[in-house]
Order: sequence, then C-alpha cells, then structure tokens
Amino acid sequence: MSTAIICAVSLVPSLLMLALIALRDPKRLRSLPRTAPAMRRASAWTPRQRRIAVLIALSPAPLLIAAGAWPALLIWLGALLAGGWLWVNWLAPPGTSVK
Repeated sequence: MSTAIICAVSLVPSLLMLALIALRDPKRLRSLPRTAPAMRRASAWTPRQRRIAVLIALSPAPLLIAAGAWPALLIWLGALLAGGWLWVNWLAPPGTSVK
C-alpha cells in the first residue's frame, strides 16, 4: 500500500477526534461570548472522555510503527500537528485591535 493512502486512512480518525476534542473543550466553552447560545449548550467532556478521545486520535501511531511505515508515520505526525494548529486557529475567538 502506498504511503499516501496509509497517511490518508490514518489521518481521518485522528483529525475527527481532534475536532471533537476541540469542540468540547471546557475552557473554550466557558470563554464563548454570550451571543453564541447554541454552542454554550454543548456540554464539556469529562477528563475520562477526553483521554479516550486522545487515545483514539493517537491510535494510528503504534499501527504505523508495527507496520514499519516510517515515512507514513512522520507524514501522519506532521499532518496531525498542522491539523491541530488549524483547528485551534479556526475555533479561536476573533481578536480585538488595541489602539
């Protein structure tokens, strides 16, 4: 199987879990403005739920290591970090300019 296919297959569950973790982050939910009532109704995950989601997000790593797909592992790790960074930027509240 090619490295690109392996990376794509392993990135899907990882990025989905990162998205779910980010959407249910308790600190982010507390800091939402009062004008976002629909998102405020979303309940934060418990620490146990977050740990399980992190384990699911990181589960492709041991599989890639066991398969000896080292290039795919490095590409997956880089793409996961970049995807996490993009989620953080997308979900961040807009900044205010200081004058």
